[in-house]
Amino acid sequence: MEEGFIKISRGILNNPIFAHQTALKIWLWCLLKATFKERHVSVNVGRGNIIVKLLPGQFIFGRHKAEDELGIDGSTVYKWINKFQDEYDMIKIESNNQYSVISIINWEEYQEKVTTKRQPKDNQKTTNEPHNNHIIATLEPHNNTNKNDNKEKNDNKEKNEGGFKNIETITTFENSELESVWLNYCSMRKKMNCEIGEITKPEILKQLEMLSNKTDTNRIAVLSQSIRNNWKDLYQIKENKNGKSELPGRITSAGSDFSKD
Repeated sequence: MEEGFIKISRGILNNPIFAHQTALKIWLWCLLKATFKERHVSVNVGRGNIIVKLLPGQFIFGRHKAEDELGIDGSTVYKWINKFQDEYDMIKIESNNQYSVISIINWEEYQEKVTTKRQPKDNQKTTNEPHNNHIIATLEPHNNTNKNDNKEKNDNKEKNEGGFKNIETITTFENSELESVWLNYCSMRKKMNCEIGEITKPEILKQLEMLSNKTDTNRIAVLSQSIRNNWKDLYQIKENKNGKSELPGRITSAGSDFSKD
């Protein structure tokens, strides 16, 4: 069995065979059996075999083989195959005393332009695809592919940024002076290869709140102290006798103990 796909016209909804599940199954089987390209097949006849040339849209039909593959009584299959030709003009049957070749009518119009090429990856449309009143028999809508592509691009962008979204572009504080100091602190951390990401940001802001008693003046002082001393962590404000900041106790992630680095 060949790999690939077939195309189905929406017009099948208005065809009488769509209302008959057995007929529809046999018709789809015919489309799937048809070859997509010119090929030569071996056919058993009597005690030997012969080589038969098939063109796109053709396949060798055998009543008993069709019965086995479809799980439908052979007489029923034969009846509908003849109806497809005589009543609906959907196929053409060429028979001899050894085998039958079935040709799908208008195969080139509905199938050949795309199916002779490799199936598009991830359900992407090809430039040769006909008008959209014909649909490819795939399960996933095309717009889901676009969403997945966009998600993949965003994921790749974050990976290129070291796994972080650009925190510096997101406004954190309403106070413009505090916001400016915060951005300087983020920039310093980035240069130290310890960039603030979405995971670490909430913890750092929590520490800032504990160290500053939730006032903007103290927040600015705590951040400025770390910037001035090139400290990646935040510490309580503490000055020595000369009025310079010295390395004080750092609040832990639990927010209740202090330790010396």
